[in-house]
Amino acid sequence: MIDFVSFLYKFLQFVLTFFNFCVIYIVSTIERYTLMKLSNKDNFTRVISFYYNPNTTNNIVLGCLCYASSKLWNVANYEIKNWNKESGKPYPDWYYQKRNLKDHFWFKNLPSQTAQEVLKQLHESWKSFYKLKKTGGIENLRPPRYKNMPFNIRFLNNGFKIKDDTIILSIPKNQKTYLKSTYNIDIQYLQIKIPEVYTNSE
Repeated sequence: MIDFVSFLYKFLQFVLTFFNFCVIYIVSTIERYTLMKLSNKDNFTRVISFYYNPNTTNNIVLGCLCYASSKLWNVANYEIKNWNKESGKPYPDWYYQKRNLKDHFWFKNLPSQTAQEVLKQLHESWKSFYKLKKTGGIENLRPPRYKNMPFNIRFLNNGFKIKDDTIILSIPKNQKTYLKSTYNIDIQYLQIKIPEVYTNSE
């Protein structure tokens, strides 16, 4: 986990050098989440990371979102794995899939930008696979695999807001309906307190 987080810091800091936006990145582990708040303001990049141990309700909500993320990955990955030139259909790249899967059940169980980010991560994996396959640098190279565990999610600008010491994450309509019918959870937003040590240093 430490090596992954370290890599993620460097990668997102590089990205934020060119784009002025904020990201909440949630790394799913077993009943624990690593949240990272990243922002680029006036050419200054800031990264905040903290472990979050959710209460029962928030754990269910985050678990459902991360589960939907893995399912969307698998749906899109299946389409790519089963595509061939002889089909006459265009290659299902990121632009194709985010357009054609926008009404899919699992896409609609995530905030729109979050769902698009899942698809982007998948296509970044496929790009790496094709590049390595072309160079022949790795033996027994395998294409991106299906996700058997809940997958990470990213909330971009329109998917969250920060008010005082609280991160407020949006929940899509379909997910709200599922949470209500399955867990009797009636919730409009997911609210997560930022540790005091960070709010004092804003």
